[in-house]
Amino acid sequence: GQSPRYQPHKVVLWDDRQARNIAELSFRSAVKAVRLRRDLVVVVLANKVYVYGFRSLSLLDSIETTNNPKGLCCLSTGADRAVLVCPGMQQGRALVVFYARGFGESCQAPVARERTQIVAAHESPLAAMAIDFTGTLLATASDKGTIVRVYDTAGGSRRQELRRGADRAEIHSLAFNPSCEFLVV
Repeated sequence: GQSPRYQPHKVVLWDDRQARNIAELSFRSAVKAVRLRRDLVVVVLANKVYVYGFRSLSLLDSIETTNNPKGLCCLSTGADRAVLVCPGMQQGRALVVFYARGFGESCQAPVARERTQIVAAHESPLAAMAIDFTGTLLATASDKGTIVRVYDTAGGSRRQELRRGADRAEIHSLAFNPSCEFLVV
């Protein structure tokens, strides 16, 4: 809005039960997006992604990205493991980061990543991305908006390519349904 209550470079965590803010995180540049799960808080800036433990708010990981003005970032919500996807360092690439079980519950920082996978999704910049509940499937769309691709996050292999049309279109979001039967564009 015109006069926001908080500055655009702050993340405020609000507790609805207590009806008050319980924590604030400040950054040097504007926050583009925030992703949450039970054990993690992920903050996306234009060229960096920060991963914090939810309970301690200690910094667990930071990831450099290519220019990310839309704040593209996905975080699995399944209980098994945390999977984070963000733009890689090269245009059209997605970086998939797998974190060990219980990663965000530890108060120790920083914690090493379990492993990473780079997915060469498109030749042009990424416009939208989504992962499924468990973090096993990744859907991506480029800024051309003609093709949506689905990848296996573990190996980075392409599982499906869906043509939306021949004319350019701006794709704003992608989403899997809970059973991964459908992908909404």
